Amino acid sequence: MPDELEKILAEGKDTQPPASEATPQEAKPEVDEVQKKREELDNLNKAVAEAQSELRETRKKKKELASAPTTDEELPEIDFKDPSAKAWDQHVDRKVNPMSEEMEREKEEVRTFALQRFLQDKPALAKDPEQLKELVTIYERIRTATERTQEGVLIDLQKAYAATHADELLAAARQNRIESAEADIIASDIAVTRGATAYSQPKVPKRKLSSEEQKIVDRWNDSLERLGYDTKDLS
Repeated sequence: MPDELEKILAEGKDTQPPASEATPQEAKPEVDEVQKKREELDNLNKAVAEAQSELRETRKKKKELASAPTTDEELPEIDFKDPSAKAWDQHVDRKVNPMSEEMEREKEEVRTFALQRFLQDKPALAKDPEQLKELVTIYERIRTATERTQEGVLIDLQKAYAATHADELLAAARQNRIESAEADIIASDIAVTRGATAYSQPKVPKRKLSSEEQKIVDRWNDSLERLGYDTKDLS
């Protein structure tokens, strides 16, 4: 009897897979998810760095153009050997330049956090350098914020995104209206079939447009109406 019991226990041990073999298969989905998150974070950081670099280069060129001498007016040359000129030169080097550089670093830090927040739910944009460059160009052109708060930067980024993705936003608004109408029809049919006291069908969740995106859609519809088109087709 003891021999038979030992034999049964030995057979059971042979049929169980080693723990070292089962663990990697069970952990694989988790490893894939971690890898995906790491790639998304890398793309996000790369996109933020590219946007900051594009803005620095653009502003450097604008500053050089602004400081270039005009041809229609001759300005007197500064004699840096003059004590007064030396005093002003030292004042700029010691006071003005460090303060200006510190302010630019603060603004860049604010932009970095704002760009990270803005691009988190836009992975396609974060992976497309050309679209990102276009967004930054429009942002710099229409910018009204002082870049001292994330909220101000985000508002201007949203405006730039709305300007560069008008077709996409119009399609999203049209799809929202269609889905909302379909959900209302379904709910109405259920109410008629089951009676007024029956529970209505939940509406299909839809993307909510921001205020800036909605303004783009409204302006587009107004333009179509002025040209004689029936914008009810877009509803």
